[in-house]
Amino acid sequence: MTAPNAADTQTFLDAYAERGKVDGPEWLASYQEESMKLFRAAGLPLPGSEEWKYTNLAGLRKREFALAGAQPQQITSTDLSELLICDPDGFLAVFVNGVFSAEHSRLPEAGSGIQVEPLSAAIENGSPGVEELVASGKTFGFESFADLNSALFHSGAWIHVTRGAEITEPLYLLHISDSPDGSLMTHPRNVVSLEEGARLTLIEDYLGLGDSAYLSNPFTHFQIADNAGAVHYRLVREGEGSFHVSNLGVRQAGHSSFTSHSFCFSGGVVRNDVAAFLEGEGVECTLNGLTVGRGEEHVDNHTRIIHSQPNCNSWEMYKAVLAEKAHGVFNGKIYVAQDAQKTDAKQSNQALLLSDTAVMDSKPELEIYADDVKCTHGATVGQLNEDGLFYLRSRGIGKEAARVLLVYAFASDLVSGIEHPGLKAGVEALLFEKLPGDCEPAGVTVGAT
Repeated sequence: MTAPNAADTQTFLDAYAERGKVDGPEWLASYQEESMKLFRAAGLPLPGSEEWKYTNLAGLRKREFALAGAQPQQITSTDLSELLICDPDGFLAVFVNGVFSAEHSRLPEAGSGIQVEPLSAAIENGSPGVEELVASGKTFGFESFADLNSALFHSGAWIHVTRGAEITEPLYLLHISDSPDGSLMTHPRNVVSLEEGARLTLIEDYLGLGDSAYLSNPFTHFQIADNAGAVHYRLVREGEGSFHVSNLGVRQAGHSSFTSHSFCFSGGVVRNDVAAFLEGEGVECTLNGLTVGRGEEHVDNHTRIIHSQPNCNSWEMYKAVLAEKAHGVFNGKIYVAQDAQKTDAKQSNQALLLSDTAVMDSKPELEIYADDVKCTHGATVGQLNEDGLFYLRSRGIGKEAARVLLVYAFASDLVSGIEHPGLKAGVEALLFEKLPGDCEPAGVTVGAT
């Protein structure tokens, strides 16, 4: 194996050295020091790596980045209302360049069943379980970007839902990157813990202002106890010159449920890694994703679902709509251990190419060691159906409007799964912004049946 190039990691090593020891307990300093050692040893993923064979990080290697200062960039309430994809109606936590903005946030009060605060504050206050849950991030098996996050994170959200609490309104985390000179890097860390029987809906939204280069490297992980359930929405709306590398880890106990809907609408180079560990009987896990890319955008989705106990179900559907010179990647793996009998797992990847220069690389995988299972996987890559296009045009619908209708029909099943009305409307609007043509087809109502 080729040794990592020291030049590739120097900008991150310099940032770690310049920051110095963070304020906080001794375990945090030791944890971050060990994480930086792991990152230094591994370096950035190499071009010959099997897991990164379709994603070229050459542009990232050429950049120099620095951590944001202690104070966030200033945004006004008017700016914020325009940046939110929907009115969250419930709790809101805003981070600007990795720094928590209390002025623009609405956090729950004590006794509401949910504790939300900046992760740095939870660590400083010694919130119960914070050390164990932060440290558990290493157990998901993510690569060097997770170690880099562990070494350099200084903020993000600490979310804890108490036993039996059902949080009816969604919690909205808005992470804004504003890097006019293209040198910013942020490493948000979001830690989510649900006690037995708890329920939570979480919206993670990553938004870039402007098209300059910057690095957004978030790491979110869930710990879901028996009979608890989480619905997770994740939006990537990064700038054209950005590098966005995220890791999402989930651990589920018996009879729990987790549903994740991931929507990527913009970003220069985007890589999303997901690992879900089904660690109790009767667990249900759903991973859905929609990528809409154009220009020279590159979006790489890697997923792992690990079935280790019997009688668990997982469903996975990832779709991509790619135009111009966009490049999509999907690599999904379902692992079924020998003891995971009665597993029901389904995985599907579908891509729609709207130009001759768009590219999709798909690699669905099954690794099964149990003999009493129902597991399927598949991938399809195609173009717009010419018969469908002809049918719509013969009914008086213009060419661009007909293309929009067909593409929306392809993507609509993932959008229709959004339960929050405001979020659904916001995602639909973003979808139409990225589709061929510049407007919604006349006489067509988005989401109509």
